[in-house]
Amino acid sequence: DAGGTRLEPRAWAGTGQEYLDDVSLGGDASVEPAVRTAQTETPTVVSNVVEGLQDDPWRRLAVDRGFQSVISVPLSHAEYSYGVLTVYADEPDAFGDLERTVMTELGEGIANAITAAKTREALHAETLLELTLRIEGSEDLLPRIAAKTGARVEYAGLGTHSGDETLLFFETSGASPDDVREVLDDLVSVTDSRLISEADGDCRFEATATCEVIASRLVRHGGSPRSMHADATGTEITVDVSTGTDVREFVEMLREGYPTVELRSRRHVERSMGTRSELVTSLFDALTDRQLEVLRTAYFAGFFEWPRESTGEEIAELLAVTQPTVNRHLRIGQQRLLAQLFEDEVPVPAE
Repeated sequence: DAGGTRLEPRAWAGTGQEYLDDVSLGGDASVEPAVRTAQTETPTVVSNVVEGLQDDPWRRLAVDRGFQSVISVPLSHAEYSYGVLTVYADEPDAFGDLERTVMTELGEGIANAITAAKTREALHAETLLELTLRIEGSEDLLPRIAAKTGARVEYAGLGTHSGDETLLFFETSGASPDDVREVLDDLVSVTDSRLISEADGDCRFEATATCEVIASRLVRHGGSPRSMHADATGTEITVDVSTGTDVREFVEMLREGYPTVELRSRRHVERSMGTRSELVTSLFDALTDRQLEVLRTAYFAGFFEWPRESTGEEIAELLAVTQPTVNRHLRIGQQRLLAQLFEDEVPVPAE
């Protein structure tokens, strides 16, 4: 429940459902199996409910409904818990090693599916919940770089984020690129890095990290990082989540890896979805007529197929220009289209 003190049944099937009305689903970890699993976040198996019948009140209620054995597994994904899945059987010893393995994997699969559904909901919803968070100190990679260089570091995006490594893009200002590179080279958790661009003292870097970064944790749990600024004192984060997100549990999940995280504010924001024609118009507005012409010609000539149906030289002949001109227009046109897709859109506060 919202207070985190007891379980609330959300879905059920089978006979003996009155048990859920009668049994206490709160208390310490030594009581009802579902409660024990929720508290310990580990599977619980009771092979024979009759054993200890006089000690635990839930056992008497279970026997009254014909339950002889129980298995309960956590619905958790990457340190985030959605509850438990519990099965009550009408015979003793119903859950052997195979059943325990299958049930545990099923619980992980359900939690993974819930996370994916919440992520899709956040991506496509018109109304979102915007959270502003503060993490003190240099526990994450970006504030660590900021603390060692004195730079202001800004999150720019994620490439990949698996359990083993994360490809992170970030920008720095107020420090030389050599100083940032030196810090990256000294960090054991950074296996590879490179300077992508430098202009007017602002640099964009790419780094492959084996440690967890706050951005990947947010994304894994259905969040969409909107901005992230780090300096020597800590990190300010703005992240969008779906309106159905349990904010208290979301913040507690973050505290498992970052104990100093603090929720500064929350508000509902609206994002304009627009029609397909409006989307196409906005994308084309970013292109010059020549760039659009080159992209359209290349597309219909099969330049983007694999394998290619037309080469760059053939596209140049169709347009009566040189191949370097075609390459330049294709590269700039694609970059502008991708910028429209991947750069942050600023939502407006919801009424």
